[in-house]
Order: sequence, then C-alpha cells, then structure tokens
Amino acid sequence: GNTSACEQTVTVEDNEDPTITCPDDVTVDTDAGICTASGVSLGTPISSDNCSVAMGSPTNNATEPYDQGNTIVTWTVTDGSGNTAACEQTVTVTDNDDPTITCPTPANPYTPNSGACSATLSLPATASDGCDVPTIDYTVGGNPISFPYTFPAGMTTVTAMATDLSNNTAQCSFTVEVNSCLNITGTIFWKGDGALGVKDATVVLTGDASDSDDSDINGYYELQANIGNDFVIRPTKNINMFNGVTAADATAIQQHLAGSPVITDFFRLLAADVNRSNSISTVDAAIIRQGILGNPSALAILNTTGAWRFVRKNYAYPDPAGPYTLPAYNLFDTIKLAGVTMDVPGQDFYGVKTGDVLEEGFPDPGPGIADPSLKPDPSVRPLIWRVRDRVLKTGETVELDFSVTNFTDIAAFQHGMRFDPSVLQYQNVAITGTGIPMDAAGNFGAYQIAAGELRTLWSVAQGVTLPGIQPMYRVRFTALQGGMKLSDVVSFDPAIMSAIAYTTELAQRQVQLIFTDYKNTGIYATDNKVEIPNKDFDLLQNRPNPFSDRTTIGFILPEACDAQLRVFDISGRELWRSDKSYPAGYNEEVLRLNEIDATGMLYYELTTPQGKQTRKMMAVRM
Repeated sequence: GNTSACEQTVTVEDNEDPTITCPDDVTVDTDAGICTASGVSLGTPISSDNCSVAMGSPTNNATEPYDQGNTIVTWTVTDGSGNTAACEQTVTVTDNDDPTITCPTPANPYTPNSGACSATLSLPATASDGCDVPTIDYTVGGNPISFPYTFPAGMTTVTAMATDLSNNTAQCSFTVEVNSCLNITGTIFWKGDGALGVKDATVVLTGDASDSDDSDINGYYELQANIGNDFVIRPTKNINMFNGVTAADATAIQQHLAGSPVITDFFRLLAADVNRSNSISTVDAAIIRQGILGNPSALAILNTTGAWRFVRKNYAYPDPAGPYTLPAYNLFDTIKLAGVTMDVPGQDFYGVKTGDVLEEGFPDPGPGIADPSLKPDPSVRPLIWRVRDRVLKTGETVELDFSVTNFTDIAAFQHGMRFDPSVLQYQNVAITGTGIPMDAAGNFGAYQIAAGELRTLWSVAQGVTLPGIQPMYRVRFTALQGGMKLSDVVSFDPAIMSAIAYTTELAQRQVQLIFTDYKNTGIYATDNKVEIPNKDFDLLQNRPNPFSDRTTIGFILPEACDAQLRVFDISGRELWRSDKSYPAGYNEEVLRLNEIDATGMLYYELTTPQGKQTRKMMAVRM
C-alpha cells in the first residue's frame, strides 16, 4: 500500500493567428478649400480567434486628415497569445473643388501696332486651387489662342479656362477693344496708256502713322493708318532699270536738245530727266548710253535716282518751261493728306519709266522694248554687220573687223556680243572707220568682259547715211584654243542687249551679224599662211523666218552682176527662181508662199560670179 508520486505538466500553446476582415474601402471628397479630408468614418473590421482568449480590439495606423489621393490604412488584431493578423483598407480622397480664376481688366481701347490695324497684347488671367497649380487655356470664338496675341481692330472677347489636375474647371471672359485704322487706297497707272497698272512699286506712308505696301499687277495698293490724321504717301520703284530703255531714247533726248523735235509732253520730259536734276541735258543721254553699256558709274546714278518717276494723278502739271526744266519733284511725287477721319480711297498716281522717253514708261514685263507692238519691220532693209570668219589657232592674235552695210539714216544702234572666254581672251577695241563719230571709251561697254560680254551702243540726234560697206571698229582677242571657227564662239546675244537700230524718225531696223568666208591662197608671209578674203558676197537669212505669207531674201553683192536666186524643197525640187542683173550692194527679193507648192524646211541658193551660197528657211501654211 506504499505509494510514491510525480508530476507531469501538459502545456497547450495557442500558435494560431486570429482572423481579421477590413471594412470596405472608403472614398471621400476633400474638405472645402483645402486638399485633405478629415472626420472620415472607416468602419469596424471583423475579427475572430480559435481560442477567443483575451483578444484585443483591432487597431489601425491611420492619422487624420487624409491627403488627396489614396491612403492605405492597416488594421491589426492580436489574440491573448500574442498572435496577430492584419488587413488593409484604402481611403481615397478626391478633389471635386473647382479652382478659382480671375480675368484681367483690359485698358481699353488699345492703339494698333505701328503700320498695322491690330494690336499685339499679352493679357494673362490668374488662377489658384487648393490642391495644385491649374493650367489656363484661352479661346477666341471657340478657337484656341496664346499670348502674346494680335487683336484686330474692334471688339474681341477672350474666354479663359482654368483646369486643375482633377479636371475641375473654372472660366471667365474679358473683352479687348482695339481702335480702328484708316484705310488709304489707290492705283498707280502707267502713263503710257493711262490704264495699265505699274506693278511692284513700294508705296510708303509717313506722317502720323507708318505703313507700306507693294502695288499688285493692276497697280493697286492699300495702306493702313493706325493713329493720327495727317499723312504723306510716296511710291518708289527701282527694279528692271532698262526695261523699255534703248539707244533710241538717248537719241530722242539729243534731238530734243538740238531742237528737232522738241519734247513738250510733261511726262516724257520727266522720263528724260534721268539724273533727277529738274532739267534735261546731254548728261541724261550719256547716262542712258553708259548705263546700257554697263558702266558702274552710270548705274550708280540710276540706282540713286530710281528706275521710275511718279506723279500724283490730280497734279495740275504746268507747261514745261524752256522746255528744258521741270518743277521740283516734291510738288508732284507725293500725296499729302490732312485732317483725315475716315477711309481715303482714290489716291492715284501716274508711273513714268525713267529714261523711256519714247514710250513714257512701261508696266514691267521684264527687259525689252517699251511698246511690244514696236518691233523691227521685216520689210525694211536690216542693218548688217559683217565679220570675216576663220579657223582659230592657239596663241594667235585674232582681229574681228566689224564692217557695216545698209547704214541708211541711222541715228542709233545697239547690240550685245557674246564670246566664249575659254576660247578667246579680250584685248581691246579700236575704231577703224571715219564715217560716224565713235570712240572706244564712250560707245563700248566691257564691264562684263570676264563673262564674255561686250556691249556696243551709239546714238546721235540726226541719222547718218554711209555708202556701201564701211569699216567701223575692230575687236582684238588672243586665241586660247584652236581648231574651231570664229563664228562658233562669237555671236550677237539679245540676252545681253537687244540688237536693234533706229532712224532719225526713230523707226526700228533689224540688226544682223553675218560671218563671211575665207579662202586659203597658199601665200606665205614670215612662214605663216595668210588668209585672203573672198570678194564681199553674202546671202542673208530670210525675214521673217518661219513665214506663212511672204518673206524677204536679202543678199549683198560686191559689184554689179547677173545673179540667180532659187528655192528648193528638201528633195532638191526647184520651187522658185529669179534671174536678174543686180547693182552692187544690198539687194532683196520677196518670196510669196502662194508662189510655191511646198511647206516645211526649204533651201534657197544664190549663184553669182563670185560663187554660190545656200541657206535654210521654214514655210508654214496657216
């Protein structure tokens, strides 16, 4: 019955975490005027434990107020054994509070910009928000704008809208008033016909306001005066200096100064005053001649005095005094307006091309004769320049002797010669004839000689007639390359200067350059072959060519003789023939299309005791 005892301890531990379920997420608005929310009701989580022994209440880490956006609230529960459980709840604070915006107060009315009927302004609004810095957008008539913005004359309403990051908006509007402008308009008419417009004249407004505008193809211009009431309008144009200006204009000035015929028209006298001296003199003719030749000094004068003259249309111009003097330019080349309070239309001018004495100006299609209907008459015998052709030899001195025929009542002539500077190197010009007064300095322009251009111009008041074939001048070159013919590298080029001549009555004459052939005689001088020319016998290019009615075939004979002129088609069939005795010098025959039964490419041939020459021509039937 004896006993003994011992004790054993059984410990039961709770190692199982409790459970917890957070309340639903919460979304609330910010408090008024600030970017946070306070007093937010989070709700109560649900928790349990397997033992339920001394389990505490759930707690969270949240602190108020809650900032805009998302805040994570963590709930935690702990049982009596120290086991814990946690869950998360999201608190979303949204910004539904509109920003505030304040529009500017414009200082109406505004003065327009200088030279414009509008005002460029920067008039920003201001905006604020409890949470962020809102952006501000501006619209006019529903269209977005940005500052600085150019406001037109009149009233303009601007709407400003502020937007915060939560897309809450607020807007306001303000009105901008810009004073209206005065519109001053007019047309510049070419004085040549009083109807065509002068294009690209720059019309400048000065006085109380400033503006400028270039006249359009019809001569119309429009100026805007943004302030003031007193203004001055003045047009200028200084492009295409020699549009419509030729040697004939220099001759017309020389004739005027010689007293036959005297220029009495005010506008032609204005064109003749090339150097803007208020008088007509030989200097004006000299400036035209030297300017066409490319003399930099003459061009500098023309660039200073302007390519055009302008006269207000309502100017009561006086009868010329002299008629060699003109009134002061400031009496007629501007329009002065005083006390203007409304739009002013009809401020018109006449335009006169400087130097274009014959035609009183031209509206500006580019370089050329002022009146496009004034073209050389193909029925009038042309002025012909003759040069001996030859094959060039490297290193030799080449002398081009220019002779002229048909020099009948010639008062002026001009032409531009093009040569290949890689083949010929220019040396000088020398006068070889005595028939007309010429000098190398005054009648030739070698200012662009490096580009292969030589200009020739001559004019006098009274036409001169020279018999037969007359030597005139010699152009000397050094041949840089050999093996080619002179006629292949030398020509008259209308792109340099129109090849044209004028009579005393200023009727136009065609100008042609022909190269005559050489034959080798086999004669030697200082061990070099000497080329002796054939007798002067030349068949000229028909004019006009192509032709549809009639054409003139000209030729030059060294002496009176019997000659035969024939026309062939391309198959060699003879279409026309003339056998006659002709005098020495220039002769011509007229061929009518109805006399031949052919069109297209044709050949014509001249046979003389000195030889035979053939050329091509084109016949077309309309």
